[in-house]
Amino acid sequence: MSRFFDNTEKAFLNVLRETIKTSSHIDICVGYFNLGGWLLIADLVDRFFTFERSRCRLLVGIRPRQTEIYETLIRGVLPTQKDKLLKFTNQLRLGEVELRFTVASNIHAKLYLIYQQKSKIATTAFLGSSNLTYSGLEHRLGELNARFDAPEDCQELQQWFDKQWSSTYVNDFSQGFAELILKKQPHFAADLIEDVAHFFIEWEVDYLTCSNGNDYSLEEYIIYDPREQTYEISSEFEPFLKGLINEYGARGIYLPWDNNPNCGTLMDIVNRDESSDSYWDRDFYLSSKHLAEKDD
Repeated sequence: MSRFFDNTEKAFLNVLRETIKTSSHIDICVGYFNLGGWLLIADLVDRFFTFERSRCRLLVGIRPRQTEIYETLIRGVLPTQKDKLLKFTNQLRLGEVELRFTVASNIHAKLYLIYQQKSKIATTAFLGSSNLTYSGLEHRLGELNARFDAPEDCQELQQWFDKQWSSTYVNDFSQGFAELILKKQPHFAADLIEDVAHFFIEWEVDYLTCSNGNDYSLEEYIIYDPREQTYEISSEFEPFLKGLINEYGARGIYLPWDNNPNCGTLMDIVNRDESSDSYWDRDFYLSSKHLAEKDD
């Protein structure tokens, strides 16, 4: 089996995805990063967060200029991929994805550490020239990456990463980037609340359970009209739900299992997939999809 990938006969992205597919978490250090590159592996990384203490650490060596940071980091995200941008924002806010930049010394290394079976020691390492950008991963010729599976190699590279990650020359930008995205995309909160409101009416959900274990009754926010036999959302629903989202994050608010056994959190509503096993009501999918896309 080849250990070297130059995107001619063997594409690095394909090998990277195959390795991540069976892993539990990853660490990445690159010189440049943008969400166009992230989205090439995001679907595989998303499954990490169903496991306890899983995370992705992302160390970027060259920080864009302050005036260009938003445009640089979201490069490659299409207008139709707002749901993926929202998902990444929530992962940053909840610490599922940690993003750090070097501030005093530029790092040009490109290192991908893959951990299998929740191992504390990396089981596979890729070292080469591909940044976590769309152009760096998507079959670009001129890249060269090598795979290492020997435990002593992986451990040495992991020690190098950990040293860089905890350096005093590194700053955490996870919350800063999340806040920047929300500032630039103010419609996210409104889209989420409207989509969730539609969900509550459709399923007649009675309460929410937050990550602190408290149940919040929704009976005063969902109004039933017996004459028309219809449900409506009260005007107080938006500030109520917005307050919960701000406090707990969308992944910290759980839908009652008995009301909808196929939907775990508020984020699952926004990020559901028509073809996914976790969502089966096609009519509701299409109607809520219309709500989510109406501002495109």
